[in-house]
Amino acid sequence: RYTHQSRYFEISDAWTLAQKLDNYVRWPHDGSWQTIDGDGCIEVWFFPTKLLDNRTIFRKEARDLKSGGYLLRINEDGSLYFSVSGAEGQSGFAISSPINFVSMLNWHHVAVTKQGNVCRLYLDGDKIGEKISTADWTGDGFFSLGRNDLDDNNPLTHDFFKGYMYDLRVTRGRAKYDGETYSLPSSLEDELVDTTPQAVDFLS
Repeated sequence: RYTHQSRYFEISDAWTLAQKLDNYVRWPHDGSWQTIDGDGCIEVWFFPTKLLDNRTIFRKEARDLKSGGYLLRINEDGSLYFSVSGAEGQSGFAISSPINFVSMLNWHHVAVTKQGNVCRLYLDGDKIGEKISTADWTGDGFFSLGRNDLDDNNPLTHDFFKGYMYDLRVTRGRAKYDGETYSLPSSLEDELVDTTPQAVDFLS
């Protein structure tokens, strides 16, 4: 199944300072596309403009810590970091790149994949690393794009992304990328496996 969501994080000159700092998209819990309990892939294009602290690309929250959760971010040292917190009874993992790995003011494509018990992190078509883990990618809270959401009452913990994002894609049922490299994706139509989509194939 294929979930396609697109949001643009462009800052308008007419926005207040608060709006410029708090630019993100957040979806309520929906396990039909936010849970990767088999093979799957989550990918998005991003253009970072500023890195003064950790910056969240996306995060699946866990209101109950026993439910798991996962996080993709750029660390303040310029490294790319993906982690999965295993649900109760499962062990999580983390994959990270070297420091100063993500350049500012450039478009990048990032993908995280799960194929059997092999989990991989890619940037711009190249594999950064992989870990062996049977943990499902779960969580029972919001799925946030561009915000960490550790504590709604403390903006210092939000780790807002600074820049632009577009074309968030979630693929369930196949890892989509499984080698050392891959060609960067283009249009949504080129990515469809079944050219006769059913109503349950798309969620928006």
